[in-house]
Amino acid sequence: MNVDFSEIFTYSNITFAIAILGALLSVYNFTKDIVQNRFKMHIAFRSYSPCPIRFNHKSFRFLMSIENRSHTALSISRILLKHQDKVYDFNCLPQRVYTWEEKSGGKVVDRMRIDSVPLPQYIPGMGVVGSYFMVETAVDTPNDLSDWELIIMTNRGKKRYKISKLTASK
Repeated sequence: MNVDFSEIFTYSNITFAIAILGALLSVYNFTKDIVQNRFKMHIAFRSYSPCPIRFNHKSFRFLMSIENRSHTALSISRILLKHQDKVYDFNCLPQRVYTWEEKSGGKVVDRMRIDSVPLPQYIPGMGVVGSYFMVETAVDTPNDLSDWELIIMTNRGKKRYKISKLTASK
């Protein structure tokens, strides 16, 4: 059995093999790009605490981190808190969370102020934003968080998170 390789490795066969290889690499890169840049977001929920404010409403402080687990930037436009068909919008402007002063001899020598995170927020690819997020509600401190839900609206879609599942994963 004589095989003549000059008939197999012709100019047109080599060109065809390169074209097939290029098409396969293009499909691989396209698939890899879609997998890396899909909408992946994670909430690292630390705690929440109520704090009374004016007009007999309640304000909740949520301490959480929002992780962008994709390689494409993410912009959070709104965060909503849903409870029994009522939806509450998180504050867009920073709200005072804590104020601390250190005094020496009646003079203030050090002052620290922690404000909540303003919205909208930009999170770069594989980035994190975290601190206190504030929301005003007409609900007292809940004992059961099973029907509370966070709704996060971004430039790449909307995600819903049950708070009971977020606190269970701590």
